[in-house]
Amino acid sequence: MGDMGESGSMDSGVMSVMQAIASRRTHNGRFKPDPVLTEHVYTLAHLAQRAPSSINTQPWRFFWLMDRADIDAIADISRDSWYWIMDEGRFLDRYKPNIHVPSKASDTPEQGKGIHVSNMPRILRPLARLWNTDKALPIMRLARIPSQMADMQDDLVRSSPLILAGGLDKETMYKSELDTLYAITVLGAAMVNIWNTVGSLDMGMQFISGPQEAPGAWQKVERVIGIPDSVELKFIWRLGYLPEEDKPNRFDWNSPQRSPLSENNSVKLNGGLGPLPDDEDELRRSRGGV
Repeated sequence: MGDMGESGSMDSGVMSVMQAIASRRTHNGRFKPDPVLTEHVYTLAHLAQRAPSSINTQPWRFFWLMDRADIDAIADISRDSWYWIMDEGRFLDRYKPNIHVPSKASDTPEQGKGIHVSNMPRILRPLARLWNTDKALPIMRLARIPSQMADMQDDLVRSSPLILAGGLDKETMYKSELDTLYAITVLGAAMVNIWNTVGSLDMGMQFISGPQEAPGAWQKVERVIGIPDSVELKFIWRLGYLPEEDKPNRFDWNSPQRSPLSENNSVKLNGGLGPLPDDEDELRRSRGGV
């Protein structure tokens, strides 16, 4: 297929889908204060509903939160959660294995997993080399980073015009181990439909992840939303329209790099299983020009 910019003969519909996926990114800053239009809520809901599911069970359950009181309550929970995560050192324990510190200043690879130090928030970069020592957490506390992170998360959630929560029908999900796998898979498919659509509506979205990590916080979120006993809540997101000027926040994580295809993909051809070549011409030659 080659580079998308070189595929002039590619069907425009396919190209628009490819461009939407390739341009997808998490929005880590504030949204416009404008309420999300009703037609855009329905666009996202309809497209999520078009996701595939095993024997058409459609086990996903979505909750669209528009009341300011609910958004403010979740902002409170997010703030308290992030303070606990940072101050207890859970942030360091969880994320430091995925932070890549280059051996020299010029060593900033464009591919790979995790976060490269050059893509970390500037306020955290000086700590990167100390993360495997006992000094990191005391320095973070001294610099009031837990409070700063908590306040930022509070502001991001509180200023968002819309929160989307997603869960699964327990009866469908827990029929069997296989049903659990299917249900989680199709919920992911429904969310991908939403995530790949928001950009075309000039919108962005971001996980609200803190409440899933702090003890007792997830149950508070469930009570704010009013999740029925028949549903297991799996995630919450914040959504809104993108501002004209995209100002990064102080803790803006940036991870645009991706691993080479050969690291995540294998191909079985001519009786042997091996890495999918990073160069598609190499595979084309192996397949006799197909």
